Amino acid sequence: MSRSLPRCLWTCRLALLFSLAVTSCSSREGEGDQPPPAGSNPLGAGSRLRDLQTPANAGKDVFATAATILAVDLFDETGDGKSRGTIYVQDFGSQEPLSGISLFDATLVPASLRVAPGDVVDLRGEYAEVTQLGTFKFPQGFLPQLVKPITVFRFEAAPAVPREIDLADLEDFNVGRKWIGMLVSVRDVFAASAVIDEPSGRASVTLAKKLPGAVLTTSPTITNELSPLPKGAVSNGARFDSITGIVTFFSSLHIAPRNAADLVRGG
Repeated sequence: MSRSLPRCLWTCRLALLFSLAVTSCSSREGEGDQPPPAGSNPLGAGSRLRDLQTPANAGKDVFATAATILAVDLFDETGDGKSRGTIYVQDFGSQEPLSGISLFDATLVPASLRVAPGDVVDLRGEYAEVTQLGTFKFPQGFLPQLVKPITVFRFEAAPAVPREIDLADLEDFNVGRKWIGMLVSVRDVFAASAVIDEPSGRASVTLAKKLPGAVLTTSPTITNELSPLPKGAVSNGARFDSITGIVTFFSSLHIAPRNAADLVRGG
């Protein structure tokens, strides 16, 4: 899939960069970032992510305002620098389906901007439904992304609260697609495998609602996309009161914990 944008869109973006940079710089002046003053629309005039994620928008330039940063991927599990840098965002104050998405190769405005969980940003980029990466075609489903979005700070808020979902949702792409890119929690689940290491450096643990015999060919996993998952960290049959993370997709649906605290062991 080509990720290049038409020349006219780049021209529009360049014109937009200056005005957005001025807005962003002024919004971050002073000590402590605050929401916009009373009387303005704190969510901006753009659309919500949940309204933009439709097949009709694939390949089109879209504009979303007030998206909360969920996580910035700083963990390079493959060790080659190619598996870090993705930013995950979700509609501010929303736990509705389709409220989350990942950003591919985001441009932060100004260039010195560093975003963290809880920061609220505006986004303009191409909405894509990625069906293959390189020469590898997904056997099912797609990865929704905003491609090369211009990302501008709006205000600072508390980090997002996870949406509790049923683990079974993630066994079927058509059911679980609505949670991709969102911060979720699943409760009272089991590890149906120990940590499975791949030669690439990626690691995963298969999850199930109950043991034994509950593992399906499409069973969801937790992965080390955002934080380490060392061999021996999870044993087969271990029970968790809850697992929290961001729903990701590569051939199947996964939960990517942000840190060790996202894995709450059960008795």
